[in-house]
Amino acid sequence: MEHVAEEVGAKDARQSRLAKHRLWLKVTLTTLLILPVLLAIEVSFLNPLFESPDELQHYQFVRYLVDERELPIQQPEEPLSQHHQPPLYYLLGSILTAGIADEGTIPPRNPHWTSYPMEKVHRDNKAQFLSTAEMAFPYNGTALVTHVLRLWSVLLLAGTVVLFWQLGKRLWPDQIQKQLLFLAIAALSPMLIYIGGSVNNDNLVIFLSVLLLLLTVQAMQNGFRWPISLLIGLVWGLALLSKLSAVMLVVPWGVGLLWTSWRNKDWTLLFSRALAISATAIVLSGWWYARNMYLYGEPTGLEQMLDIWGERLPDNFGRSEVTGALVYSWTTFWGRFGYGQVILPPVIYWLYSALALVGMVGLVWKVRNLFRQDRWRAVPGVWLVMVATSLVYFAGLLYYVYRSPTGANGRYIFPAIPAIAALMVAGISAFRPGRTAVIALILLLVAVSLFSVGVFVPWTYAVPPLLTMEEAMDQVDTPQLLTWADSIRLLGTKVEPSLLFDGPEDELTVMACWQAEDQIDQNYTFFVHILDPDLNPLGQRDMHPGLGNFPTSMWQTGNVFCDKYRIPVVENVLRTPTVANVEIGFYDSKPEQRLPAKAGDGQVLDFVVIDKVRISPYQAAEISEPARQIEQGHFVQGVSLSGYAWLPEEVSPGEEATLRLWWAAGGPLDAEYQVFAHLLDSSGTLISQADGPPQGGRLPTNFWEEEIVVDDHTFVIPDEGSLGQTKVQVGLYQLTDGSRLPRVDEEEPANYVEIPGPIILR
Repeated sequence: MEHVAEEVGAKDARQSRLAKHRLWLKVTLTTLLILPVLLAIEVSFLNPLFESPDELQHYQFVRYLVDERELPIQQPEEPLSQHHQPPLYYLLGSILTAGIADEGTIPPRNPHWTSYPMEKVHRDNKAQFLSTAEMAFPYNGTALVTHVLRLWSVLLLAGTVVLFWQLGKRLWPDQIQKQLLFLAIAALSPMLIYIGGSVNNDNLVIFLSVLLLLLTVQAMQNGFRWPISLLIGLVWGLALLSKLSAVMLVVPWGVGLLWTSWRNKDWTLLFSRALAISATAIVLSGWWYARNMYLYGEPTGLEQMLDIWGERLPDNFGRSEVTGALVYSWTTFWGRFGYGQVILPPVIYWLYSALALVGMVGLVWKVRNLFRQDRWRAVPGVWLVMVATSLVYFAGLLYYVYRSPTGANGRYIFPAIPAIAALMVAGISAFRPGRTAVIALILLLVAVSLFSVGVFVPWTYAVPPLLTMEEAMDQVDTPQLLTWADSIRLLGTKVEPSLLFDGPEDELTVMACWQAEDQIDQNYTFFVHILDPDLNPLGQRDMHPGLGNFPTSMWQTGNVFCDKYRIPVVENVLRTPTVANVEIGFYDSKPEQRLPAKAGDGQVLDFVVIDKVRISPYQAAEISEPARQIEQGHFVQGVSLSGYAWLPEEVSPGEEATLRLWWAAGGPLDAEYQVFAHLLDSSGTLISQADGPPQGGRLPTNFWEEEIVVDDHTFVIPDEGSLGQTKVQVGLYQLTDGSRLPRVDEEEPANYVEIPGPIILR
């Protein structure tokens, strides 16, 4: 009885584990089927209008069909249109939106959308268009049309995901883990999901290409029977009406048909099915290519498009351009949003690169073993189809990169994404990963997709969070009482750091907190300028508030928020350290005119300086040695007059003589001191003086570091006066009260150092 009980217990345990395994499979499959669609829906609602690549032009194509009721013709005066594209996606979109009243209201452009380095991961001015009330929910007009078209794209993505699943089942009928991994790689691609929530004809051609690949695999398994062959021709014809890249879909079905005919030694099958598939496709789509031939003299319309858009010059395609294009293509294949300016953290690209590398190594190892064991003839022909499809689309991308400056977009090879994902799974599987490893990889891809599309995209375009007055004041260290346009109130600022270098990649951070005192009808541009004492720019940012996401026309009365602005410092413009002013303000871009600021006491200010920062040259110039050393020139606070030189040492009445001083500083002084330099004749009578701030105000004493400061002061020698030897008294004093910085030693007068002056000649 005990033995029977043990067997029953073991059987129950196995059934329990099997039930858990089946539950995990169902949950995972459901997640992989639903998550891409949910994320695409999120993109469709949270991605601002026309921020996706070419979305404005795709929308305009649809509206052209609705308004003009005819197909557009490529025109040189419309260089950025999508009128070269085959029309099927747009025709279907026009049917969906024909009944919506739309005046074609395009939001104003953000001229500063590339004002911060594009290659950095950030959310600073990524939006090309400024938010407007017309874009907000509840949608109407242009916004409603765009969102309907986006949902049309989401529907196509949902169908594509289902086709991925069906293709995976065909490729690995009894290997559910491979099916799930394939679905995770193909369907959870962040860029695929992002495009799936955008107005873009890529969605239709991707759907049709995956369907064609699935039909090709089915046809190879049933011998290319007539019904499925005609269906392949129908799908290919529709794809040819969706995007020009569908021309390369001749490769999967062509290779599949060639392989099947070769294996069956049936060349009649090859010619009859190829003729039927091609004829079906030509009947459906041939009119479009004949129209191009009539209008542009060639069937694709590509040459006309390149003439209008501009073609890449061969001289501008060296090694660095090739490398840059390949990197850009790879990153845009997996996830680089907007027009390429919204990049993901590099670790995500490294993850996909590692997966691709592992898959490639695994494939090479597999192929090598097959040839060594002479088993290559037993490999199903579908894998030859996958390889050929991937290669032809890679080749097509390289060709387009060579021809067009905009060709390096990885999404152009999305019709081959199922083939690429299948090969990656096959290569990864060569290393025989266990179930735990596969589960971990799938979960990792789910997390990447959730972060990239579900979190990163909305974060990029989010308005700054609204705060209470107390929360805002906690973020600044300098309260302000300034108002622009009687509505924009500056609550306070914080500037960091106080010490900078002029590159590389050094930048100033300005935190500013704002309050809307009244409704604002216009979009005013905010600026931060870093100016040296001569008003030369050392750094500048102009932008709309909210880092471009919260223009002033969107502010509501009482809104309080904070912005953090990053201002890169101009590189390699300084020879010596300089203390610069940080100036802020607003201007109206039409016409470009500064808005005056009003202080709390009612004073009107044309310039608003909120702080000063010290900027030093990244490569400091070598400091010369003084002609004369000074041994006893010590002042309090760690500063000494260590040397001097006269230029020239002998001078005539009416001429000038420059005294060059070498100050040895131990750190910043407690105030902004002026230098006094009094020229006395041999009897002690003052004959000239050259007071002023160190280096003409470029380096105030409260910004000195542990350094040598070389400082020039020029005297004008009077026409009348005694001749011969002179002397100079040099020290530091405050303008506010005239108090002088004391000397450390008491052997000389406590508030200056006396040094020999120039000789005045007759």
